[in-house]
Amino acid sequence: MDQTYYELLGVPLDAADTELHARFEARRQELVATIATRARDKRAATGALNRLNKAYSVLSNPARRRAYDARLQRQALADTSLPHRLAGAFARACLSTSPRRVLFLSAVLVGLQLLLRHFVGESP
Repeated sequence: MDQTYYELLGVPLDAADTELHARFEARRQELVATIATRARDKRAATGALNRLNKAYSVLSNPARRRAYDARLQRQALADTSLPHRLAGAFARACLSTSPRRVLFLSAVLVGLQLLLRHFVGESP
């Protein structure tokens, strides 16, 4: 997987705007110095500078940052294995008080109770 914009800038997910800007400026100055002094690394540094500018333009805009964060979250959920997704769904069901989810949770718990009784040898 490619680096996230947060990893590229070297900031945490909850970084404030001032921290974002400071890290961006420091990293940008490093890359500009590389471009100016090392002809051999010029192409790689130019590409890295373009990615850095893109990352900062997304993370410094609140609406674009929310959309990017949502995409990262969806991607992280899709990347997890089935047991983790099931555990997440179960946790969401447990933390909700909507009537449909409470009914679902009740049905799951009754089903688990019946299964346990079956395996122990008790009659339902």
